[in-house]
Amino acid sequence: MGATPNPPKTRAFGRFTHPGCYTTTVTRPALFRAYLLEQLNLVYHDYGAHIAVEASHHEIPYPYVIDGSALTLDRSMSAGLTRHFPTTELAQIGDETADGLFHPGEFYPLSHFDARRVDFSLARLRHYTGTPVEHFSALRFVYQLHPLCR
Repeated sequence: MGATPNPPKTRAFGRFTHPGCYTTTVTRPALFRAYLLEQLNLVYHDYGAHIAVEASHHEIPYPYVIDGSALTLDRSMSAGLTRHFPTTELAQIGDETADGLFHPGEFYPLSHFDARRVDFSLARLRHYTGTPVEHFSALRFVYQLHPLCR
């Protein structure tokens, strides 16, 4: 992020609250291309942010790679893949950042959800609807989390 102070932004997105380095992991960049470009352009133009893209050290669990392809597997094929490729580790998928439970150190979170959480959510969306996520329109899904939200 640039060193020059900027006037506070009133929008709830595309803004920083602290100076420092922000990072996140991204999954399915082609699916989120328009959104990512919009958000990164805001912070680039408003803050003079230096933006870098690097390969992640997080492995992509094979079910998410297979889910995005036309390949289908039976149970015996899946069992064989689990011996050689990373599988989904639910313990590594969390909402700590969105819940405000992260501990800022060297980096601040650039997004509420990392690639693992987004992959898991996209897989659930496909599982429960039977529709590939690419076929959803760019609508925002709103759901009730608590009875007091009415």
